[in-house]
Amino acid sequence: MREFNAATRRGLAGVPVAEETQPVFVQFLHGGLNELMAVSDPEARLPEANHNLEGFASNLAVETRRRSLATVTLAVFTAIREHTCPLWPFC
Repeated sequence: MREFNAATRRGLAGVPVAEETQPVFVQFLHGGLNELMAVSDPEARLPEANHNLEGFASNLAVETRRRSLATVTLAVFTAIREHTCPLWPFC
């Protein structure tokens, strides 16, 4: 999970996640971790998962800025998730 947190921080590039969005985002991360751990060699697939997560988080930051918002809202998270998924191992 530590590596997922680092990938998220890099992708968000300082854009905070709104309090209302945090439980959904944590659930998204945990789902990805569970999927990753279910594969036969999770270490081999970890770079792919981190890359996908960093890109997802970057999209969150870009959309938040585009909308001139101070934080990643639940609406932004939902829109990016719907546009991006499927995205292994998160959705």
